[in-house]
Amino acid sequence: MKNHMLVIPIIISFIVGALVALLVMYFSYFQYCKSNWNKQEFNTGYIKAKIDVYNKTKDEFGDSSSKKEEKILFSVKDGDVIVITVDGVKTIRVR
Repeated sequence: MKNHMLVIPIIISFIVGALVALLVMYFSYFQYCKSNWNKQEFNTGYIKAKIDVYNKTKDEFGDSSSKKEEKILFSVKDGDVIVITVDGVKTIRVR
């Protein structure tokens, strides 16, 4: 009976130690992951918006395969939204 009484404090100290470790992880590591997740979600939305603008511009104005004077407005993944000047008139294209 005495040996069983010696095990109880060991079990209680193990449980308390595990709870303390979980609290430390929650207040340090999980909070860091949460803030990093928010930044990642912002970047995902930013890239998705650029892809949507690229696709709508491509549907509306078409592709540009010419080598005329051009200026890149922005790039997303493997495409560019560009401004080309033809006979003094600027227009938007994608390539």
